[in-house]
Parts: sequence; structure tokens; C-alpha cells
Amino acid sequence: MSRSQEFLDNFRAAVASHQADRVAACFREDCRFDLPVHPARGFTGRDQARQNWSMIFATVPDLRIELVDAAHDGDTCWAEWAYSGTRTDGAPHVMRGVTVIKVDDASRLSQARFYIEFVDSEGASITEHLQAMQDAAR
Repeated sequence: MSRSQEFLDNFRAAVASHQADRVAACFREDCRFDLPVHPARGFTGRDQARQNWSMIFATVPDLRIELVDAAHDGDTCWAEWAYSGTRTDGAPHVMRGVTVIKVDDASRLSQARFYIEFVDSEGASITEHLQAMQDAAR
């Protein structure tokens, strides 16, 4: 098993435990998280990751993640995820996307780029979206 495969297995088990400390243990102390489509949300450090996961579990206590697919190349993997659950206010929590992950020699996450977004199941069709974009450009 590759280090990145080991990380994915450990991370999924940690999230399934709903224990923020266990999730944070999957990351290096100096881990870096980049969100390229939301650059201001990027952060560095296991402590911030622990805080984030504590808030996530408090808000979505039944959070589930599914690894849809993954590709591995050395210390890097591309993982497609489906997150689901119910928020404490009763609203559904559904997110999907890809994370590009680099791991260290101990199979801990050293860097990640998140391309995960909330699912917009009631949004505009592609034609409506492109038409609105075209109309706005006029």
C-alpha cells in the first residue's frame, strides 16, 4: 500500500470516528491547506485543522465521507470526495469535489489543495447560467 493510500484509509477512519483530534493526527504539525477558489480560507497548521474539524462535527454530527475515486503518484494523490449529513438546524449537508494531497514519509498530510464545494441541486441549468453570464456582459 502506498503512503497516500494509507493516508486516505486513516483519514476516512478518523472522520468516521467524529473525533477532531483523531482527524488532526492525520496531518503534519505544519500542514498547509489551500483553497484555490477561496484563497482567503487557506491556512497552515494542525491546530487550525483540529479547530475546523471540531466545528464541522459540532455542526454536522452525523457527517459521512465517501471516497468516490482516487489516483496516486508517489507522495501525491487526487481524491474525489462526497460529504453528506444533516446539520444541527435540520438542513442537509452535501459537498462534493476533489482534493490534491501530498503526504510525508509517515503517511500524514503535508499539503492539500481543496476543490470541494456545496452541491447546488436547485441552481440554474448550464444554459440558464451561461445566458445570465452573457446577459451580464452586455
